[in-house]
Amino acid sequence: MSSLDVKIDHQSAGVIIATCEGSGAFMFQVNDARHPDPRCHGKTQLWGGRMEPKDEGVPFATLERELHEEWRDQSVAREVSRYVKWQRPTSFNLESSGGSNEPYVYCFHVFFAITTRQMFMDWFTRLEGSGFNEGRLEVLTRATVEDYIADPKKQRLFLGNQHIVLEYYFEHNEILRYLPALTSSV
Repeated sequence: MSSLDVKIDHQSAGVIIATCEGSGAFMFQVNDARHPDPRCHGKTQLWGGRMEPKDEGVPFATLERELHEEWRDQSVAREVSRYVKWQRPTSFNLESSGGSNEPYVYCFHVFFAITTRQMFMDWFTRLEGSGFNEGRLEVLTRATVEDYIADPKKQRLFLGNQHIVLEYYFEHNEILRYLPALTSSV
């Protein structure tokens, strides 16, 4: 079966929230027992989730809805949504087992929010202060994320092979690709 013949199980949307100042840091969701799908518990993922019929096939609508559902601080959800609203997301077809022995492919639409350290810390502080409806916030440095995506055992910490998305951005996004050169001169 060619890649054109692959049946897509579902679509999802997510956002990479990062700052490249200093050593670089990323905000992730770690799913806990409040996540509706027990197969996702303990998994690290980008903020976002599965597209629903009410999103009418629009990845931005999915991301916006998911941020409002997952974050109790609605003002941060609105700010992140405004930050990425006019972006065309990068789409990935990722294979996932969904925690079962039946692998499937899903389409993951990814938005990108590289912020200043000040904005990143403001969002972090406000989100941590208000809490979450599914999971918890985890901040990882660039070095930790690179370690996770390089180690096959740690790659399994990411939901639905999302480490492939991060690896792609580290290789293809100029800001992330050149981060070590920027930080070594500071």
